[in-house]
Amino acid sequence: MDTAANPAPALRGGGQAVDFRGETHRTVLQRMGLTPELRRVETGGSPMRFVDERGRTLLHLPAEFAGGEIEVLRGDLAQVLYEHSRPHTKYIFGDSITRLTETPSGVRVDFQQGVSRDFDLVIGADGLHSNVRRLAFGPEEDYVSHLGYYAAT
Repeated sequence: MDTAANPAPALRGGGQAVDFRGETHRTVLQRMGLTPELRRVETGGSPMRFVDERGRTLLHLPAEFAGGEIEVLRGDLAQVLYEHSRPHTKYIFGDSITRLTETPSGVRVDFQQGVSRDFDLVIGADGLHSNVRRLAFGPEEDYVSHLGYYAAT
């Protein structure tokens, strides 16, 4: 989806699960004060079972391995981050970034609706084929590998 052509009017829900595991993740979540909120919305993980064409189990991953120490749906994570940061963060919905220019004091951002603003930090959370990533780093093919994945037989 071209998010530049279809800006979201509000925070988007949905999405896949996001896993947090290990000391580094635990420390960051704790320092951000997010652990209790994420624990309230965690999925608990789900076990995975890989089977062959006859239904025989080839591999089983228990929930605690497959889901990380804390697993939350992407939409729930977005909501927690939004609520946690809203008192001191400016969110702009219903518009799209057209240009990013690094300045000595931050980033100058030009928007599709014509208003330019200066920010300390820009976070692009606009999907797999990110408009913000393209504006910051150039064409996707310059930094994304398109290697094929092959299943062992």
